[in-house]
Amino acid sequence: LLVLILGLVILCVGIYAEVERQKHKTLEGIFLAPAIILLLLGFTMFGVSFVGMVGSLRDNRTLLKTFFWVLLVIFLTELLLIFIEIIFENKMNAVFHSNIQEGIRHYYDDLDFKNILDFVQEKFSCCGGDEYRDWEVNQYHSCNSSGPLACGVPYTCCVRKVPGEVINTLCGYRTLDKERLELLSIIHVRGCIHAVGLWLKDNFEATLGIVCSLLLPQVCGWRALTNFSKVDFPFELSDGPNEKPRQGSSLRPILAVMFHVSKALSPKHANEQWTSAVLPLGNATGTEMG
Repeated sequence: LLVLILGLVILCVGIYAEVERQKHKTLEGIFLAPAIILLLLGFTMFGVSFVGMVGSLRDNRTLLKTFFWVLLVIFLTELLLIFIEIIFENKMNAVFHSNIQEGIRHYYDDLDFKNILDFVQEKFSCCGGDEYRDWEVNQYHSCNSSGPLACGVPYTCCVRKVPGEVINTLCGYRTLDKERLELLSIIHVRGCIHAVGLWLKDNFEATLGIVCSLLLPQVCGWRALTNFSKVDFPFELSDGPNEKPRQGSSLRPILAVMFHVSKALSPKHANEQWTSAVLPLGNATGTEMG
């Protein structure tokens, strides 16, 4: 239920952000926009959680199986992306570089991407995607331009000599036509792809914690679903051997948990005790429902 509510909130925020973005839309690459990421994340979380919740409340085997397989596909996809990033690191960096260059080309046209790149450049002390010369692709920062920003970089690339220092917005003026060694005390020359990658490697514990926090809830939910389904579905409630089992008992999840506890305490007699206990309880539940 919490995941369902969280997914709904993220979906609503994503819809609002996308509506606002469409009012000033100039960027062609939609996946560069944070609103799209929020929409996809919120829709996935809400949809999967809704299917699982309805399947659990209605004791619907089809919905629960759908929930199980969707979780499995998402989990395997995440693992696959992690392995692809590790094995094909250079190719993935090239993909990131091309996307960042596309964003730099429209830097002043899309406020979302501008804010993200400014934050990354300040936080990780970097400039551009692969290096500071990536800013040459922007029409305002190109050395062929005649404006005040020509052949320069944004102030977020500049080196702060004192923490909290107010930087001159033209501190990156005429830097693209200079060599790296001349700029070490003026701007950050390394690219943000390398800076972020180096930070992730230096903070391996934090990176591992983030990955585990994303994967562990899915593994736990997947494991719990398989465990409960083994106990829940065999105990179909019926009035007799010749009658069809009835669906819809709200006591099944409780019985499943109690069965596991009983089995852990007394594994030899758990099956006999709970099989005999469930059938009368099912009859009583069926009478109330009728």
